[in-house]
Amino acid sequence: FEPSSSVLLPASQAVIDAVVLRLQQFGGVSIAIEGHTDSDGVPIENLALSQRRAFTVLDALVERGVDPATLTAEGFGSEQPVLIDGVEDKTASRRVEFRVVTAADEARGGSMMPGRQARRVVRVDETTTRDDMVTDTNTTASTAARTRH
Repeated sequence: FEPSSSVLLPASQAVIDAVVLRLQQFGGVSIAIEGHTDSDGVPIENLALSQRRAFTVLDALVERGVDPATLTAEGFGSEQPVLIDGVEDKTASRRVEFRVVTAADEARGGSMMPGRQARRVVRVDETTTRDDMVTDTNTTASTAARTRH
């Protein structure tokens, strides 16, 4: 995403298409869409922006035929920046992450704050398999597909 924007970049369309393809291949998978911002600006405005970003991606998935009942969207503002050598990468911080919601997550009440459990991040592309996306629900790790917009 561009700064202060919830409009998908043209390059993001291919990522959305890849996520749709994987969701079609692996029916029954629920996804939490988690929006983020960089640290510029006012925290409450960043929270609202991150929520708009998450819902922009949710809408794009639904427009492509994904069942909205399998999707949740939540914004986290600038609470979880991407740090490289201790310095925020502002471009990378403006992102949406896709996290597979496991049965264990649902038993705890659905989507949960990232960072409260270990997460394995995978890139979703044409080589992604169901095993890449789904984690043993007896572990505390959930699987996420992360992309920068």
